[in-house]
Amino acid sequence: MKLSVKIPKPPSSAMAEAAAAELEEGEPLSPFSMLFRQPQFNYNIIYILGFGKILTIEEIKAGLEVTLLRHPRFCSIQVADNSWRQKLRWVPTKVNLDEHIVLADPGPKSAEAARDPNVGDLYVENYTAGLCSSQLDYSRPPWEVHILPIRTSEAACVAVFHLNHSMGDGTSLMSLLHACTHRTSDPESLPSLPKTRRHPTPVAANFGPFIFLCWIWNFLIYLWNTLIEVILLVSTPIYLKDTKILNMGKEGIEYRPRRIVHRTLCLDDIITIKNTIGCTINDVLVGATSAALSRYLSRKYGGLLPKQLLIRAALVVNILRISGINNCEQDLSYMMKEGSEAKWGNRIGHFLLRLPVLKCEDPLDYARNVAAIT
Repeated sequence: MKLSVKIPKPPSSAMAEAAAAELEEGEPLSPFSMLFRQPQFNYNIIYILGFGKILTIEEIKAGLEVTLLRHPRFCSIQVADNSWRQKLRWVPTKVNLDEHIVLADPGPKSAEAARDPNVGDLYVENYTAGLCSSQLDYSRPPWEVHILPIRTSEAACVAVFHLNHSMGDGTSLMSLLHACTHRTSDPESLPSLPKTRRHPTPVAANFGPFIFLCWIWNFLIYLWNTLIEVILLVSTPIYLKDTKILNMGKEGIEYRPRRIVHRTLCLDDIITIKNTIGCTINDVLVGATSAALSRYLSRKYGGLLPKQLLIRAALVVNILRISGINNCEQDLSYMMKEGSEAKWGNRIGHFLLRLPVLKCEDPLDYARNVAAIT
């Protein structure tokens, strides 16, 4: 049996000089990244990690030095260049971990949470609510780690990561988080996820007239669907507005304090529903959102839902050309070691989806209704 090893070619001198010049000048921020850091938007990401033991500052620093600090984005600040547009760029800088690690003091709540973990859950909820209205300091890399040494119903200690959305999109950050972990059986190996099974695409033997007509027909269908979506999108701010409901937010609601209430879901249950209905995981999650919204509005309206409710959600999708977290994770792990050209940044799109608001006797019908319109 023969084994083939693929060795990456070293970059040419021209490519190396261009990369060095870009590194010295700084990588420019993408349009979405520039939008996310505007004060009127304040688009920040908050994600919560639970640990089985109380963490110390020294342990956190040691872990960050061998993981996130190896990534160039977490060691760079956003600086305007000298052009007339003053475009923001990522410029490498020296990171002082003492400025990025915050150790919270629960006080008496810690002893209460040891007896009743629900007290710890409420403390974490209140703490993250305060982070939602706080601003990050852009004179240093826009990320922080908050250590909450308090017991919750699911962990002995909680770490809250607070970073600006300009650092990257959800897929990139989740892949980076996954690349920072290793297997317990082999500490030198990265963990793996099940790969998506893809059916092989049949290849036509010859490109005949029938194949050409099919290609033209598919192109016309895509063009028609795109035209309809553009018309609906343009019509939304003009006259095609959502139905006004009892608890619809008023002008200025975006500046009010926010709260984060999270719920842990069992992925096996979601996969079971997906396989039973024959839909996707996204259909199940959107169906659960539709069910929660329908039941909430049903209580608000005294059990009688208005007919023909138009409530839409803006769903964000990743448009990075990767085949999954596994491949992106391999690139990010290599980036943290060698500075490779792994794709990183905010490459996202969004579309409007009408959420079905109705009463269903069978809870699975909510996911079926979503699968029928997606």
